[in-house]
Amino acid sequence: MRALSRREASTRRRSGRSAGQPAWRPGERARARGGAGAGVAAATDLTFSAYGYAAVVLNDFLTALYLILVKNSPASSGLTTTGLLFYNAALSLPLLGGAVALSGEPAGILAYPDKHSRGFQARRAGRACSRVWRWAGLS
Repeated sequence: MRALSRREASTRRRSGRSAGQPAWRPGERARARGGAGAGVAAATDLTFSAYGYAAVVLNDFLTALYLILVKNSPASSGLTTTGLLFYNAALSLPLLGGAVALSGEPAGILAYPDKHSRGFQARRAGRACSRVWRWAGLS
């Protein structure tokens, strides 16, 4: 059996793996858990929707690109990670507004029969307050 180099020994100590087992690289455990979760979700899916699976794959791809952008951009742009997230969200609002307008959702909201009832308005205001309360960390 050959002797381990300093780097190999250090990697094995940090990873908690014994000799002969490959060390986990950063992020591998998270990817393995995510893959296992996706497998469980797919196993319980009773219907197949090509559109649904395509939307999920596109979402995963765009999320990965977004996280790469957030990780690599702050050093070159002079923004903090929080600032970059804020501007990214602010710049995406026009795209979201266009998508909502094209989907026909505003007409559905305006056609909702109980939108002016006091009970509906009270529930809506209560939900908005509870979201702000949780966001502010007061709950």
